[in-house]
Amino acid sequence: MTFYKLKQHAIPGICTPKLFDDSERKHIQHQIANYVKQCIKKKLDKGPDGMRVTISDNMIIIRIERYLTKMEKYVIEKEPNGVETVRCMRTGAATGIINEGEIIFFMEKLVQAKAVYALYDSYPQDEYCVMLFMFDRILA
Repeated sequence: MTFYKLKQHAIPGICTPKLFDDSERKHIQHQIANYVKQCIKKKLDKGPDGMRVTISDNMIIIRIERYLTKMEKYVIEKEPNGVETVRCMRTGAATGIINEGEIIFFMEKLVQAKAVYALYDSYPQDEYCVMLFMFDRILA
């Protein structure tokens, strides 16, 4: 599990924050899922086959499913420490994507709140990973 304390920065275009109703929350979750899929595909040349985004309290939780490449599946099957090798590779890729800030800036502008913490963990043996972003206010 990798835990990040995010850099402090200003969020352009933020107005008075509000809680999202169910319809707004579902729309935002859908926008985040599409954006994260695009970012992952752009960076890793393969996007996930499934993704679930949940907004709860002050968090956005992203579960990415069926995301391994054929090579990563091969490493898991054939190498003695294959699961840990793929987990380390994916954690490195996720760290780069999170630190780049593109996804965080998109979500901050969308939910009109500042991300303060991020958490990432990967479970390659079950072919899913989780990204969690904590914000400075209650979202829904």
